[in-house]
Order: sequence, then C-alpha cells, then structure tokens
Amino acid sequence: MKIHKISFGRKIIRFVIKRTKRKKTMSISVGLDEEVKVKIPYRLVAKKVYPIIKKKAPWILKHLNDIKEMHYPVIKHEFVSGESFSYLGRHFRLRVKKLKGTIKPNVVTNAGYLETTVSSALSKRKQTETVRLALIEWYKKHAIAKLGERVSIYARKMGLTKPIVLVRDQKKRWASCSKTGVLRFNWRIIMAPISIIDYIVVHELSHLKIKSHSAEFWKQVSSIIPDYERRRLWLRNNAGIFRW
Repeated sequence: MKIHKISFGRKIIRFVIKRTKRKKTMSISVGLDEEVKVKIPYRLVAKKVYPIIKKKAPWILKHLNDIKEMHYPVIKHEFVSGESFSYLGRHFRLRVKKLKGTIKPNVVTNAGYLETTVSSALSKRKQTETVRLALIEWYKKHAIAKLGERVSIYARKMGLTKPIVLVRDQKKRWASCSKTGVLRFNWRIIMAPISIIDYIVVHELSHLKIKSHSAEFWKQVSSIIPDYERRRLWLRNNAGIFRW
C-alpha cells in the first residue's frame, strides 16, 4: 500500500489511504502500531486529502506521541505450564495436561490456575497453537458475558437503551462505536481489572451521545468515571498484558 506524507513544521506525517464505497465522508484513525489510516470515498481524488491531513496534524501528532509514550514490554508466551495470564486483573497460572488420544481442548479455572488439556500425540508446535487458541476462545466467551453485563449497568446509569455489543479481535483499538450505535470490544480487555473495563465501556457509551473527543465528551465521561484519567493512564502503561 502506498505511503503518503506531508510536512508539518519539522514533523513528517506518513499515512495510508484506503478507498471504500461505503464511506460518504473521510475519516482518520491512528492505530496502536502508529499507522495513520485515512478512509475516503471511492471517487475522491487523493490530492484533496492533503490539506485536511495538514489541518488535522496537531490531533494526529498528539495521538502518535501518546502511543510512543506507551513504554510497555510485550509479554511473549510459550503457552506452557507455569506461565502467568491475567483475567479481570487477577493473575492465573497456566496448567497444561497432556493426555493420549484425540482431545478437544477446554479451559477451566481451578484454585488460581487456568487448566487445559492437549493430546500428547501432537507436535510441540501444534500443542502450543492448540493451547493458545483454547485460551482465546475462553477469554472471548467470558468477555461476551462480562462486557454485556457492564454495558447494561452503565447504559442504565446514563439513560441509554442498551446497544448491540460485539466482541472482536481488534489489534489496533480497545473498542469502537459504529455510526449505527453498535459497540465493538477487543476481547483482550477482559484481562484488565474491572475498573479499566468500566472506563472503556463508559467511553464507548459516551460516543452514543457525543461522537467526537471534544471537551463536552470528556465531561460526559467524567460525570460517570470521575478518575477516568487515572484509568486511561493505567491502560496506556499496562498495554503489554494484552499483546500476545
């Protein structure tokens, strides 16, 4: 994909353009991988994007700087017994049991452990992948239940009708709110403490009232989560627990 760029003072902003038939207006997003993505209507001339990017440059640079300040270690897992995994802010040890025969992996909690089984007939690489996928499935199942519960609680507090809630594998964002009011959450946030999950839920529910990240938007968030800035900072500083 072609990389476009503009100069803003001494800074260079690089971005990619993605055309879509469904978009009537242009949108700009900054991913956790520092990629600036611009979605534009299919027939819009690319050169018309440049003045808009320059106008939005302070906003883009702020988000890029925020991401660069996330000095967190990415946790590398081998998915073997003894490794630590987080769920609702609590740490659980992984316990992998190897049994003979064909086994459908299933994850259960037991006295501070996340336990699962794999077939001893599988190669080491296949065993690792089987455990990884079993954990993801377990996390997603619990994320669907817990996020649905928290959205219901806070939608009621905010005088909103509970929206549709979906759990997805979103690698570049914690959550999003569509134009039609559908909330999509990254399943990985179920690893965070409930206070952080609640901040993310309220953040997205607030977008049902106010689309932009304006002062009015943050005022709405703070009316429900007064210490949202502390929770937001925790999310930035501890993002490594989500990255596997």
